[in-house]
Amino acid sequence: MSYSDFIKQFSRLQICNLTPDTLMSGDVAHWKYYQFEGTWKVGSTAGGCRNFSATFSSNPQFVVRLEDVDDDPLDGKDGCTFLVGLMQKDGRQQKRLGRKLECIGFDIYKYKGQSNVHLGPDVLLRKRPVATTSFVSTREVCKRFKLPPGEYVIVPSTFEPDKNGSFLLRVFSEKHAAARYCVTVT
Repeated sequence: MSYSDFIKQFSRLQICNLTPDTLMSGDVAHWKYYQFEGTWKVGSTAGGCRNFSATFSSNPQFVVRLEDVDDDPLDGKDGCTFLVGLMQKDGRQQKRLGRKLECIGFDIYKYKGQSNVHLGPDVLLRKRPVATTSFVSTREVCKRFKLPPGEYVIVPSTFEPDKNGSFLLRVFSEKHAAARYCVTVT
């Protein structure tokens, strides 16, 4: 089919990549996979984005420890490649009910000298995130990162505070990593 025929027949193209190694040819890399289910609840864990300094630290937090740098990096830079996907659960159902999807995104912070401590506003608002996404009204926000070995905390959130919702956070790492939910200390 020629390109012009394709354009006449189709107005939209969607590509589904189920895992990071699906599109690789030849050797199939076996990425490590971590999955967490969470919720944003009004009054407790629905803190909104970093713009809302009074509530941002109440969002759920997940710690990822990146241990080994990539083998033969394509860009020539040492680091640990990983992907983070944040998906709103029940998004299709919400759409059918006429409700709009929330604007979602996440920030990633260096997690130094902590031991399973839920980071508070003193840390999250004083330090800049080492990586971030845009907040988009879509079912899933997914982004690939390359960071030095170390521990990082991922803070998924809705753009505005006080928005109820359930989410799925997935982390894929090219090399060995460890990931866990960071328990809120009250």
